Amino acid sequence: MSNLELSQTKQTRFHLSLDMHPLEMLYLILENIGLTILTLGLYYPWAYAKKSRYLWNCIRLNGSAFSYHGTGYELFVGYLKVFIFYICFSLVVQATTHFISPQAAIIPTVAVILLFIFYLLPAIIKGAITFRLRRSSWLSNHFDFKVANSNWFWTWAKGIVLMPLTLYLYYPAFEFHFTRLTINGLRYKNEQLYFQASLRDFYRMFFKNILFTLLTCGLYLPWATVNKQQFIWAHTSLREIKFNYTMTGYQSLKIHLLYLFALPISLGLAYPWVLKYGLENKLKAIHLNGEIDLFAIAQENSSTTTNGASSEKSTTPSIFEAASRLSDTN
Repeated sequence: MSNLELSQTKQTRFHLSLDMHPLEMLYLILENIGLTILTLGLYYPWAYAKKSRYLWNCIRLNGSAFSYHGTGYELFVGYLKVFIFYICFSLVVQATTHFISPQAAIIPTVAVILLFIFYLLPAIIKGAITFRLRRSSWLSNHFDFKVANSNWFWTWAKGIVLMPLTLYLYYPAFEFHFTRLTINGLRYKNEQLYFQASLRDFYRMFFKNILFTLLTCGLYLPWATVNKQQFIWAHTSLREIKFNYTMTGYQSLKIHLLYLFALPISLGLAYPWVLKYGLENKLKAIHLNGEIDLFAIAQENSSTTTNGASSEKSTTPSIFEAASRLSDTN
């Protein structure tokens, strides 16, 4: 690490930036599409891993790039496990219907649906977050995600049960508790992020957004989205670092309109430029303020943590990442 990088890392203000070249991204996308078509879709996991590596390497914190270490093989194995699970489920339902009765097929179907809602879905979400963080790094140190399974599954199950019973008035509380659990589980080295906000303030922000969105027939939605993001960032901290999010509703609206109109008009070819514009504005809107030596944090006990991260990350089931990609729209 050079003296220049060291002095930059010891600043009391930190900035995120994007060093992305749309033409390179376009070439990468076209190459991925071509190889995916030629291999009848089998190349898709490798295409996703390649795209993720490129995007992460374009993001800078005080000039130092992030890195993504996930491989296409890991994702391929994950997709394969999801496919096998789906085949097994279909065979059980069909066998029950054929050899017993159509009515009897309801029992395994309901059982699998409940298993998916109360166990597999939260496990997939937690596993996907863990997978992505452990395969992401900054200054050669991997991120991590540590949340007790009991807290994770209890928060999820309680929300799933209480939301319909309260006519979804519990939804803001569910989102609040899940957001706090997720942010508090984020790690970089031995440092932990904290989300400190009151449920009352979250409810106030949530219903204000709902009210204005309804009164404006949905036109307020970009501002509502930004308001929630600003609330979450403003109540998140990392040791002495406080976060601030300065994106405006108007900027958010412009990004959404670009995706809505520029992509269809250009037949998708404008995607790298639209993606860069959106990411650049979002990264510039994130401000980290506080006195902390990030370089020292990155260097302390480096060998121990790196070895630990390497051994830990190898045990993370890639099925979670693959399953999460089924609903990923990016």
